[in-house]
Amino acid sequence: MFVGHLGAGLLLQAIKRRLNFGGRFLVVILALGPGSSGVGVAGTFVVFGPKDYRTASGKPKTSTDTFSVLNPLETYTLLVYNGGLLQRFDRATLASVTLNGAQVVGGSECSSKVAVVPKTVTLAASNRLEVVVQGWKSSGVTIKIIGVDKDPLIIKPTLDPAPNDAGWNNTNVTIRFDCSDATSGVATCPRPVTVTKEGAGQVVSGTASDRTGTTSGASVRLSIDRTPPQIAAGID
Repeated sequence: MFVGHLGAGLLLQAIKRRLNFGGRFLVVILALGPGSSGVGVAGTFVVFGPKDYRTASGKPKTSTDTFSVLNPLETYTLLVYNGGLLQRFDRATLASVTLNGAQVVGGSECSSKVAVVPKTVTLAASNRLEVVVQGWKSSGVTIKIIGVDKDPLIIKPTLDPAPNDAGWNNTNVTIRFDCSDATSGVATCPRPVTVTKEGAGQVVSGTASDRTGTTSGASVRLSIDRTPPQIAAGID
């Protein structure tokens, strides 16, 4: 889903729809015009994992991993699934998790009586995760860290070459899409599109997506005329 920005060249028409989803309201704005950039809506994404951590022949086992995030200013949630995501293992009798030198899960928080341990955590740009699992040789846990992307997914088209002051080109035009997302990152961004056909008001659209699955669309309008002007001369 995306919400289009109303640019200066857009027609002064917008349709607002208010939909009720389980008590929450969603406003959708649809705009028509010569060009627009798109901004996506927030969603959740996986920062780390899910990764399994198992005991070694019934003995405590320590494992270390590293990972990075684009936006350490957001709040993230660490989830410890005792017995694994689908309870494929025996539950660990004890498990501890240390993040960037600080213990975030430990003691009786993750015992054999506990299925899931959720923890709100603060991350750095680069992170170090240390996991210790104790229990039977078939024991294990799964760890996953998720985040909420509240930054917009932005897609903006540009024309190359730029049109003249009247909005026309006299050569082929390549449309390039610039996509950015400061938190989850861009998953897909449209490839450049080259328009060779002559004509006025041709519309080219593209859609981007981020790692939350949020999509955002944008379009641009262009006009091409490669035909030289003709002058008809007459003799009086």
